[in-house]
Amino acid sequence: MAFTWQFESDECVVIRISGQAGYKEIVNFLDEIRKETSRCPEIYELIICSQDLHVELSSDLAQLVADRLLENLRAHESGALAFVCGSDHVFGLCRQLGMRVENDQMLVDVFRTESEARDWLLKLRSLNTV
Repeated sequence: MAFTWQFESDECVVIRISGQAGYKEIVNFLDEIRKETSRCPEIYELIICSQDLHVELSSDLAQLVADRLLENLRAHESGALAFVCGSDHVFGLCRQLGMRVENDQMLVDVFRTESEARDWLLKLRSLNTV
């Protein structure tokens, strides 16, 4: 799995993921992102999954990934997480993850295009609804 990330502002990080991903790669990725964003009380993450991203997870491992993601999100006071997914498989997986981790302090949604996801995050940031 290949991923790159960068802060676009103090609280907005953009992450791009491609290639093959299994449990170990995803957990390592989540740990690195948590370490880098831990100083941000409010975080807005845009995760862009490339068309060629292929994720292999059993339902048990998917639950462990959701637990780790939720742990990461709870480290922040508020924010939002937007997934952008080109393939149906990854879109469905991200929808399931989103349902498992969304809570009162963090909103999660899945989009087909980067512009839709950016518009949603921008709206939330401007309204400060999370």
